[in-house]
Formats: sequence, structure tokens, C-alpha cells
Amino acid sequence: MLLHITPKLYQPAERFHTACLVDIVIPQLGLHLREGKDLVAKTPYPDKHYLVAGRKYGRKSVTGIFIEAPDKIRTFTATTRWAVSAEYLLTHSVEYDILGADCDAASDNMMLWGNLHHSHGGWPCRWPDVAKDWVPNTHAPQMDTYKSNRGGDVRDKHNEHGLIVERFERFVIPALERERVIMRNNLTDRMPTLESAFVSPLCDLDITDQSKPSLMQLAG
Repeated sequence: MLLHITPKLYQPAERFHTACLVDIVIPQLGLHLREGKDLVAKTPYPDKHYLVAGRKYGRKSVTGIFIEAPDKIRTFTATTRWAVSAEYLLTHSVEYDILGADCDAASDNMMLWGNLHHSHGGWPCRWPDVAKDWVPNTHAPQMDTYKSNRGGDVRDKHNEHGLIVERFERFVIPALERERVIMRNNLTDRMPTLESAFVSPLCDLDITDQSKPSLMQLAG
């Protein structure tokens, strides 16, 4: 299954002038991706207050990363760490639940979920009923430095200065057609390329077989 996630940090310029990505850990996929070695954080959105993690691949700023994962994966947690002002470490964990098993891709880019115009592939609506009132600006996963207007299942832990040092989110994503996720047009111009996808070391294992090595053993 091809997964697309967009780990990102919103950093108001008046509060912080230096923020950087540290790493991303996805234990269910046996992945520990590090800034500088595997990843880089750039500003692909028009709003340059957003830092978005992407693979250290090419020069273009892209929105998130692709991961080739075992076909049977339906739940995974991506934990991203950010450092701000060379002083604070922020931890953002997103538990993803994939709805549906009839397609072989999934994305947290909510712009891909709906009934798309023929110029964008003409794909049918895959928007989950549980997310019928969700909008990307308030529900798509993101890390913030201070209190923000977030919807959905979001829990924050603040330090004595009011800084969000830990955030946990639960987020459902629909299974999508792989072609919808990898297509190229003005809607997906900033998406990562298939060639840049990370490959889970568990892709050749049956993740339901308890006799296999543990995920954390494989993650090293």
C-alpha cells in the first residue's frame, strides 16, 4: 500500500525565527527517518509559516512523504519531533486509521478525498462519513507552537510558557486509488514523486504473523 503523510509545523514568525525537523518514527512500519540523512523540512505552501517534512530528494519543496507499506496495514502512528529556538523539543504523534480495503493507497491530503473534476482525474468521492464536517484548515494533522483552532480528536500538553510540547491526534484517512495519489496536475504539483518513496522493511513480511521479528527489532 502506498501511504502519503504530511508532517508539518506551523510556526508564527513573531514567536519563533528558527525551527527545524528532528526525526519521524513509525514503529508499525519499522521506520526511523532522520533530518539531514533521510528528510528535510521546507516551505511548499503559499503560507511560509508552515514547515513540511519531505524526503531529502531533489530540490523541489514537496508536501510530505510517500511510504510503500505492507498491504495489510490499517493503523499506524507517525511521531514527528521538531526543535524550536534551539531550546524546545516538540513531539507530534498522529494515529492514522485507514478506512476501506478496496484501494491500495491512502493520503492525509484531504483535497484528494472528494469528487474530483475531470481535469484532476475525475475520481469519485471517497470522503468518509465520519469526516463529513471536516475541513483541511482545522482538521488536517499539524503541529502548532501555541493554542490553535483545531478540530477532531486532538490532545495537547503545554509547558510553563504555554508552548505545546506534545500533541496527540487520531485521524482517519480513506483508502484511495493509487493513480489518484500519484497523478500530476495543478492540484498535486507539490506531492512527492513515486521514485522518492520510502519502503518499509516490513513489506516482505506478513504483519499478522506473530512469529516474525518484532517491529521495534526491525526498526533498530
